[in-house]
Amino acid sequence: MSRFTVLAEETIAQCPDPNNGAGPLWSFGSKTLVRDGNTVWASVMDVGAGVKPLCNTRWRLFRRPDGGCWELFHEAPRYEEREPCPLACLPGGRVVISTNPKTKCRGKLDKTDDRETWHTDPCVLTIDAAKPAGTPPEVLKPVWDSPYAFFEHSYRGLAVDRDAGAIWVSHQVSDGDTYSQAWSFRDTAGEWSHNGILRFPIRGCYPMLAVRGRAAHVVALGDIEESNPRWRECKKRVTGSAWDYDFRQLFYRWTPDLGSREFSMPLTFATRDETAGSLVQIDMALDPDGDAHILYFDCNFRQPCIRDEFFPGTPLSNAVKYCRISKGAVTDRRVLFEAVEDLSADAARKEQAKGLPFCSASPLLPIHGGGFHVSPSGRLRAVALAHAARAEGGFEVGTYVFDIFPALSLTPVRLGLKRPLGGMPITAGIRTGATPSDRLDLLGWDGKTGDITYAQVETAD
Repeated sequence: MSRFTVLAEETIAQCPDPNNGAGPLWSFGSKTLVRDGNTVWASVMDVGAGVKPLCNTRWRLFRRPDGGCWELFHEAPRYEEREPCPLACLPGGRVVISTNPKTKCRGKLDKTDDRETWHTDPCVLTIDAAKPAGTPPEVLKPVWDSPYAFFEHSYRGLAVDRDAGAIWVSHQVSDGDTYSQAWSFRDTAGEWSHNGILRFPIRGCYPMLAVRGRAAHVVALGDIEESNPRWRECKKRVTGSAWDYDFRQLFYRWTPDLGSREFSMPLTFATRDETAGSLVQIDMALDPDGDAHILYFDCNFRQPCIRDEFFPGTPLSNAVKYCRISKGAVTDRRVLFEAVEDLSADAARKEQAKGLPFCSASPLLPIHGGGFHVSPSGRLRAVALAHAARAEGGFEVGTYVFDIFPALSLTPVRLGLKRPLGGMPITAGIRTGATPSDRLDLLGWDGKTGDITYAQVETAD
C-alpha cells in the first residue's frame, strides 16, 4: 500500500475576499500551483485597498524550493485583474502566467451597484526563473481567429505541452446570442499557429484544457440562468433573490490534431438537469494512451428547497465522481465518495458492502476540491477533499487519495493533514507542466482568515 507523509503545512500569503464575484481559487479548471523539479510555484491573488471592483486584484508569483520557505518572486505592478491568474511551467525554468488586464471601462455592473465592468486585453507572460526576482516578464499576445471584445469575466483556460514547449489558452467571448471559448495555440516554434472557437450546447465556462502533441481535450461547465420557471420562482421565494445561475452539465470535446482536425461534437458526460442539481469539474489528466481521466463533484439538489417542494422524500447527496473518456466515448465511471442525507443504518451497511466509502450526514458538508497527481513511476492518483465513512458511524472530513492508473482502486488513503484545505483546493497542475514527483502539492484558501494555505506530502509507491 502507498505511504504518505506530511512534510509541510504553511501559509503563503493573505488574500481577503475581493468582492468581485471571483476569489483566490476561482479559476476552477485552470491551475494556480505548479511544480518544476524541486521548486513549487504559486500564483496568489492580491486585493488592492481602495481599488473599485470588479478589476481590483493583481497576481503575485511565489516560489518555494523543497526544504525552503516561500518567497515573493514577482508581482504585477497594478491592480487590474478580476480573476486569479492561472500558472504553468515550461522547460528551462520558464514560468507561464495567463493574465487578463483591464483596458477601458464598460460601465457600472448595474444601476444599484457601484462596481465597474471592463474591456480587457488577454496576455501570456513568461518569466525566466534563472533571472533575478522582479525581472520584467516577456509579454506574449495570443493570435485569435477574430477581433473579439474581451472582458473581465474571462472564465479562461490554460494548458501546456511541457515536452513540446507549447501553450494553449482560451477565453470567454460573446458569440452571437451566447458565449463561447475562443482559443489560441502557440507551437514549439514559438508561433501562434492555430486558433478557433469552441462552442457548447449552452455557455461553457471554467474550461479544463489538456494538450499533448497535436491532441487536445477540453471539459467545460454549463453556466446559465435558471431556465425552469417553477424552480426559479421557488428559489426566489426562499432566497429573496431573482439572480441565480445553474451549473448542471459537464461537456467534453477533443481533437486528435489541433492543427488539422475539427473538435468532436460536444459530449454531455454528466448532467443534473432532472433535479436542479449541481456539477463542478475538479481536474483532468491524460494517461500514456491519450485517454482523459476526469474528476468532478456531483450534488443531486443544489438548493434543498427544490427537493422539499418538487422531490419530497428524496435524500440530498453529494459525491466525488470519476470517469474515463477514450477517443470521445466514456469507458469507465465510478463514485469515489458519496454522502447521503439521513441514510438508515441498514441502507448504509448495504452500500458499504458494495465497496463504496459511504456515509450518512445531515446536514451535508460540501464535497469538492482536489485534483490529480503523477508519481515518477507514472502512477496517476486522484486527491479529493471529502467525507469518509467511519466504523462508528457519522462522517469525517479529510483529504483522501485514490489510485487511478494503471490500476483503479476505490479504497482511499486519508492524508494526515492538521489543517483542512478550503476554498476548492487544488493540486499542482499536470496539464500545466508540473513534473512527475514523489511530492504531492496542495493549495487552499481559508475564506474566514484570508490565508492562502499550502501542504506538501511525500508519497511512496
